[in-house]
Amino acid sequence: MVEKKIKLYNYDYHLKMNDEGVVTGLTFSIAGKLPAALSEDEVKLGQIMSKEIFDGKWDWLIKAKDYFDISELNIYVRLSDVEYDGAIRWGYGEIVGGQKEVCTHCDDPNCEWDCMEALEWASDRDPDMCTIRNEELKSNRAYNKACDTIESLILGHACAGMDVTNKTYVEGLKSAMDAIANNM
Repeated sequence: MVEKKIKLYNYDYHLKMNDEGVVTGLTFSIAGKLPAALSEDEVKLGQIMSKEIFDGKWDWLIKAKDYFDISELNIYVRLSDVEYDGAIRWGYGEIVGGQKEVCTHCDDPNCEWDCMEALEWASDRDPDMCTIRNEELKSNRAYNKACDTIESLILGHACAGMDVTNKTYVEGLKSAMDAIANNM
């Protein structure tokens, strides 16, 4: 049994689906309203859309692709809570990118180049070497923050319904990543 959440206009549907992706049960609500506060017309419209869901009219939305792979950049996007109000959007998502530099001092992919090992490496008795190493750490941090920014932009565009796998879009991302690499 799989559970999925979709939003049709201002109706929130919580779907229960079998392993084949067929809707077997659902409940609906309207954002910001208690069930007892729904008007008769709102309940009728919710029931009409519920029947349409069971009849498969909204399968194109329910089964909309929610996973994107931009293999050229080693980026993976997963989206959740699809919304439709005339255009498809997503409530939120997650992105995993392979562009950031992993700290070579501690090998932790979440390190911001500020671990004890990196700071110890940068603290050298020779003032010139200390300056050079601290600049390298600063550059690595700036590069990773720029990569985070690009990944946030990709995720924002995907949640807004843009096709982030479009060839032209990916070419733009490659250019942006090249510019980051050449300027950091």
